[in-house]
Amino acid sequence: MPKANLKRLKTLLPIAVLLLSCKILFAQNRSEIQGKIVDETDGKPIEMVTISISYFKDSSFVAYTSTTKDGEFHLKKMPSNQPLVVVASLLGYQNFAKIVQIKPDETYNFGTIKFKSNIQNLGEVVVTAERPPIVINKDTINFNVEAFKVRPNAVVEELLKKLPGIQVDNDGSITYQGKSVSKLKVDGKEFFGNDPRLASKNIDAALLDKVQVFDDRENDPDHLIPDADVSKIINLKFKKKFKKSIFGKVYAGGGSSDRFESGALLNMFRDTLQLSLIGVGNNLNRTGFSRDDLSQMGGFDRSGRNSLYDGSVNLGGSNWGGGIEKVFSGGFNLNNDYGKKLKLNLIYFYNNNSNVNQQSSFNQQFLTADTVLSNNRYASTKTDNRHSVSGLVQWNPDSTIQLRYSPKLNFNDSRNGGDNFSDRFNANGQLNKTVGNNASQASSSQFQHNFSFYKRLKKKGESFRITHDLRLNPDENLGYNNFDLTSFTSTIQSEIVRRRTGNNNKSSSVNLDASYRYPFTEKLTADVSLAGNYSLNGRQVEVYDLNSQNQAYDIFLPDQSSDLNRNQWTERVKAGLTYKFSPKISLEVGLASEWLQIKNEFNYGIPNLDQNYFNLLPSARLRLGNYNLSYNVNINQPSVYNLQPNTIRSSQLYAFTGNPDLTPSKSHNLNLSYNKYFQASQINIYSFVSANFEQNSVTTVRTYSPEGATTATPVNRNGRYNINFNLGGGKRFKKVNDWQISLNQYFYIYNRKDFFIFNQTEGFQNTWVLNVRPSFNINWKDKVELSPAYSFSPRFTSYSVKDYKDVSFTTHSFDARYTIRWPKKIYWDGVYQYQYNPNAGNGFQKSSNLLNLSVALQMLKKDRGELKLSCYDLLNQNITSYRYTGTNSIVDNQFMALKRYFLLTYTIKFNKTTTQ
Repeated sequence: MPKANLKRLKTLLPIAVLLLSCKILFAQNRSEIQGKIVDETDGKPIEMVTISISYFKDSSFVAYTSTTKDGEFHLKKMPSNQPLVVVASLLGYQNFAKIVQIKPDETYNFGTIKFKSNIQNLGEVVVTAERPPIVINKDTINFNVEAFKVRPNAVVEELLKKLPGIQVDNDGSITYQGKSVSKLKVDGKEFFGNDPRLASKNIDAALLDKVQVFDDRENDPDHLIPDADVSKIINLKFKKKFKKSIFGKVYAGGGSSDRFESGALLNMFRDTLQLSLIGVGNNLNRTGFSRDDLSQMGGFDRSGRNSLYDGSVNLGGSNWGGGIEKVFSGGFNLNNDYGKKLKLNLIYFYNNNSNVNQQSSFNQQFLTADTVLSNNRYASTKTDNRHSVSGLVQWNPDSTIQLRYSPKLNFNDSRNGGDNFSDRFNANGQLNKTVGNNASQASSSQFQHNFSFYKRLKKKGESFRITHDLRLNPDENLGYNNFDLTSFTSTIQSEIVRRRTGNNNKSSSVNLDASYRYPFTEKLTADVSLAGNYSLNGRQVEVYDLNSQNQAYDIFLPDQSSDLNRNQWTERVKAGLTYKFSPKISLEVGLASEWLQIKNEFNYGIPNLDQNYFNLLPSARLRLGNYNLSYNVNINQPSVYNLQPNTIRSSQLYAFTGNPDLTPSKSHNLNLSYNKYFQASQINIYSFVSANFEQNSVTTVRTYSPEGATTATPVNRNGRYNINFNLGGGKRFKKVNDWQISLNQYFYIYNRKDFFIFNQTEGFQNTWVLNVRPSFNINWKDKVELSPAYSFSPRFTSYSVKDYKDVSFTTHSFDARYTIRWPKKIYWDGVYQYQYNPNAGNGFQKSSNLLNLSVALQMLKKDRGELKLSCYDLLNQNITSYRYTGTNSIVDNQFMALKRYFLLTYTIKFNKTTTQ
């Protein structure tokens, strides 16, 4: 056997043995529980009664299901030869609880259980005060935290991983039954905006009484969004004794290569008042509050990162685009309830980020008779300062009225600088080279607000709604660009350029929308909406060359400058009908009339361009149980920059000419989704197919000379489309003998057909991308946890032109994460990531092994202190690179990456409760 195959076999053998062991472990379990629940008064079966199973010895959760419309329940593969607590619960009925012990291969049948308001015992051992692990109340599922055992000092994320139906990915993102979790609230209140990871990775699970999951209908009171498209909200309900408390954590660490981190989180709860303060500083590429690595107490992001973009190798600890980033951030989150009707949320963030980066790229542009190659290098520094204030005021004067107002204000200031080098050549030798540097400073501000008024009217299902949006976003940029172009051909002239460019951009929009719904019958509902929108977009660019005589930038360059403005008015009327054939089957059809009046101003003596359009936009949606099929049409306007009828020449190597004859493009969008969660077996399956077909798409006519000079002009063409197909699922096995195992599989196909017009050759480019990613998680007593995953991603690009070279390459990645909590108070964490791109260009690293390790010692009372030693990139192989294909071209990029360092971090957690 070849050594390569033998090595591959040795790698896969342990995984295969482990999977086979899992199969054997669970294949022997054939014990079952079944029964039927009816109402004692009328004998009718009761649907949606929650049946939950837990171990009697420690109350840890095993499985759950709910009764069918016939009142029946059936749970397979139950643990045998040990006492189990079976609890049946439903709002409005008294809980039923019983201890049972099932023999191997036995089916334990409860027979018919009669529910009433005051159930007596059924003649066997009954646990009358048993609290059910799971309670389903209409659209809300409640998990009682005490039934799901976690280690002392565990954070919410570890608890969520144990809840059936909830999946926490390696990057910290959360889904429930295949649907994304958009918010994670604390006692029903906002917690630092819409990123669930900030709460899940920082709040202790020991503080919680319940975890609630429900649909995110905050902006959809009429339930117009189909269930398949609605994201979820998780609400963390605190124990009563923590309703008045102060809790949080403080951490700091330092290490080799001048690496450091520090941070603090302070929460103060007083009945209806919540105040949270947060601050963080590090130079570990942990770039802000919305990133999951904020909460990490050690020296590396345990969840790592796995980005695949056209054959990328992008390993953990790096922001997209590479570089070494330093961040200092802080902010507060304030919630207060004024009675039961008025709620207030206020958030402030400050971010200071500085990035140092180095980038190299290699571009292969294939021409008919030649190939132009270019090597590029770029070194940059960037500093950003950002202030953000946002709020929410919600008032419910009565049960039929809701008013929401949410303003947001941002201020940004940035400084950039860098040096660059570019060298172009072909088979005959060097064509030209460019050496330059640049510097810029920019400032921008943004104000936006959203107001909504909702009124439920007298007739059931009748409602009226008004929404208003406003956005204002001016920004300014002043930049200096110096470069020396040395040409080795007669077509391109050598030149020395010293240039200043000023950009003043402004964009604003205001929207007012009113909608009304009226139910003709219980099955047929009509809705109508009126909307008006005004938007203003302006772009003023003034370019000056340096005057060598007076050293002032006073030589105006009209062929590189522009003053563009677009005023657009849009009026829209939409009518729709919804017919419900049954609770799970419905059809919705709609037709919108849209009028657009657009005024494009080019200035500099160029005539204005006025445009008027009228469009009819149909839409339809069919819901068949767990299937959801939708269709809609969108109109996309070409940008005012593309419409300008003049040429902008930034250098001898690039010129852009606009096209005032461009027309709007129309896209037809078709989506089909399926999502199903099987409670009893804890299996989730989801699938999503989307197709987009465009008419009058905007593409670019490009020319690329043998010397490397490019010209570009936008035109309309037909024939572009893209199709996405996602298929995934997971299985969480029932806990058996202290073992908990879950398996997940993800499959993705993407196809895009696009056109190109390149050097007077016109054709189509067809791209296929495939990604397959199986993964599983195995946990033993919360002392050992292992999570391996493998990703396989081939990509194929073909052209309709015979002389163009088809491109194909495949990337592979494997990562394995482990946690060992042994001996007592000692935690071992690690992640290994391997990525391989066999088609990386010459001089670019094809593969990388990233190994992160850490060991932590828990100390102080209740393990409130932690001392952690961690090593990031132990093998010193971390890279950030990717490859992409263009029009008959291939580009390889590689960026500066964070390399090996050691870090020692100390963390202390605290909480103080007041129960008076």
